[in-house]
Amino acid sequence: MKMMIAAAALAASAAGADAQTFQPEPEPRWFISANGLFQPGSSGFSEEIEFQEFVETGTIESSFEPAEGIGFDGSVGVRVWRQAGIGVAVSTYAPDAGGTVTARIPHPLHFNQHRELTGDADLTRKETAIHANLLYFVPAGERLHVILGAGASYFQAEQSFVNDVTYSHEYPFDTAELRGVDRDHESGSALGFNATLDVAWKFSRSFGLGALVRYAQASVDFTPGERTVTVDVGGLQAGIGVRVNF
Repeated sequence: MKMMIAAAALAASAAGADAQTFQPEPEPRWFISANGLFQPGSSGFSEEIEFQEFVETGTIESSFEPAEGIGFDGSVGVRVWRQAGIGVAVSTYAPDAGGTVTARIPHPLHFNQHRELTGDADLTRKETAIHANLLYFVPAGERLHVILGAGASYFQAEQSFVNDVTYSHEYPFDTAELRGVDRDHESGSALGFNATLDVAWKFSRSFGLGALVRYAQASVDFTPGERTVTVDVGGLQAGIGVRVNF
């Protein structure tokens, strides 16, 4: 009987030791991601400015619709309490130059006979945004890792604008030829918002691959020349990259 009691005590002691040895690992607290980013476009703008020439008023109309562009996104997040956390991300967007310009140049000899010139504006846009988010870590399984985020976005943007055009004409001055575009490169900043979804598949406890979708927007005031132009920046972004958890 004593031997049976001793054996039971030994078994219980071994089971307790095994339970302590094989305790489940705690959930990772820190999350880092690096992504290649694709943005299909951003908000454009159009404007018209007037000028005086040959005792008449001429106009210069310009428009710009940012095209798709490739950028970078990097973020870091930390779980602070249960499924809640905070995070910071940085994203970039710089599409190719584009846009059009149309100028209506007064005639030097006849009133109300403007010559119309049209050409490429070659306007540029560059956006860098810092996103500060509240995060929710969705319970999705051992391998699947889902994070929802929303918060404020700070945009630093650069945009070029058409200020003037140069042209040439010859007698009888019924036509004119566009020679060049005078551009003003401006920078501005503004506070906006964003919402983000990040989904990752973990190959191990620390590493995985993931994809994100984000929508962010802000309105930036630029001051080319002596005028003010308000331009919406941001838009829909999608990216894929690596995830590191610890």
